[in-house]
Amino acid sequence: MFDIKAIMASYGFHIIGEVNYNTENCQRFRSVHKPHGEKDLFLFLHGDRGATFGDWHDPSNWPTWWNKSNKLTINDLKDRIEYLEEVKIRKNEMRLIAIERAFNFWEANYVSHYIDQNPYALKKRINTYYARGINHYRYIRDILLIPIADIDMQFKSVQIIKANGFKRLWKGTSQKGNMIWLSEKLENDYSGSIRICEGYATGCSIYEAIGDPVVCAINASNLVNVAVQLRAKFVNAKLKICADNDQWGKENVGLKYGKEALMRTGATLHYPDFSGVDISTQPTDFNDLMCLTNIEAVENQLILIRK
Repeated sequence: MFDIKAIMASYGFHIIGEVNYNTENCQRFRSVHKPHGEKDLFLFLHGDRGATFGDWHDPSNWPTWWNKSNKLTINDLKDRIEYLEEVKIRKNEMRLIAIERAFNFWEANYVSHYIDQNPYALKKRINTYYARGINHYRYIRDILLIPIADIDMQFKSVQIIKANGFKRLWKGTSQKGNMIWLSEKLENDYSGSIRICEGYATGCSIYEAIGDPVVCAINASNLVNVAVQLRAKFVNAKLKICADNDQWGKENVGLKYGKEALMRTGATLHYPDFSGVDISTQPTDFNDLMCLTNIEAVENQLILIRK
């Protein structure tokens, strides 16, 4: 029998506890990196033929490993194809359940007081467009809830932002190809500007400064997916990529994906320049620019087209 714990570890999933090799039901485990946390890691065994596993938080990275040491007959290959289809169906069912739970949580939570007084909003100096707060304080407080939707503005998840800036999506949902809309629903023949950025606070600052619809891709790696979808649906729109300027790392990831989105969609590229301001905090995005200067500086730089 193969050592599935070692195989999972080779993919970056280090589990605590023993595996039951006599069941194909879902098994849940804590990670060695979070020994006192929740059982976020899961495992489905496919008999002695392989396994599917991963982290509930990231459905885009649920690998299926097959035992290549077994010699496969035609029937084995047929079974494998059937297993893959079954795994695909299981993943989709679990994701739909997670989306429903996220939607129920979103619908149940709101606050009557002014949520722009949220500590995260005050720190980022933003108006909390399209966000909600928590309507009870028994075990969580000062939380912002941000709706995640697809290209058709259909609800897909909720992003939870704590006062200290920690962010996470609802467990079991995915951000891949999804986005945060700072806009009312647009007609397919919309011909105005749509600005695409990464994070929610950055999007709020851009929306405040310029007024046109803003779509937040959530992170840099999703920027291209979102831009390509927007170009396909809104063929007449003027897409403007408002990238992060990650100049402090080994690689400027924000500009890397921003330029890729530019090449794929024919958009224009915009990113903040921090010349003449205090850069001790290593600022990267338009929200950082606004916090260091003012909303007028953001507006002035958003007009500039960069290469």
